[in-house]
Amino acid sequence: METKQVDLSTPAKVRKALENLHPASIRRPLLKTDPNLYEVRWSFFYRMGRSAEKYAEGVKKLLGDSVSDVDGSESWQAWPRTSYFVVRFNVRKEEAK
Repeated sequence: METKQVDLSTPAKVRKALENLHPASIRRPLLKTDPNLYEVRWSFFYRMGRSAEKYAEGVKKLLGDSVSDVDGSESWQAWPRTSYFVVRFNVRKEEAK
């Protein structure tokens, strides 16, 4: 099976690579000690069949072997606050020049 490599050398390239998933926000770096860690969020009021795991799979599919440690979680808040599906991942060091 062929491995997929995506150029993720800048935050703008990460944003461009994920634009088909329509994220609400992309944050980087989360940790000053690890500038390759990203957090991507999608807001929701109703889940409508969506889940953090499905978004994590979408990120893996789009970015391929250029990322590692892809993890999906949910940040649920009672109305009127906004709830989010959250996916965190590391850009592999050879991709984040």
